[in-house]
Amino acid sequence: MVTIKAYAKINTFLKITGHKNGYHTLLSRFIKVPHLYDTIRFVPQACDTFTIEGCGDVPLQSNTIYQSFLAMNIETDFFRHHKVVVEKNIPSGAGLGGGSSDAGAFMRLFNQVCDLQIDTPTLANMGST
Repeated sequence: MVTIKAYAKINTFLKITGHKNGYHTLLSRFIKVPHLYDTIRFVPQACDTFTIEGCGDVPLQSNTIYQSFLAMNIETDFFRHHKVVVEKNIPSGAGLGGGSSDAGAFMRLFNQVCDLQIDTPTLANMGST
């Protein structure tokens, strides 16, 4: 079983810097909350489809972990033999970045475990789509 922590974060500064493609461009600063985190694990189990446990009633299509998996566009059988288990400690909807932190941590763990050799800037770009 492989595990990673997805830390909560607090936005201490936010400035709208412009508007592009229907979205605001932002300048912001985040601070990691070291004692508040979700834990993401890849647990061996036969699965017919990409499986996530521990995210409550969030539909798969709306789950940030699943969306980041799709954004990575990697063909693999790994998730036919492993499920993703999330231990939620960051309160949902509290503005502590739990969903985005979970997605980023998932991408780093997937990259590491499957030895995808994707560099950090490329992972960040994939996650921003």
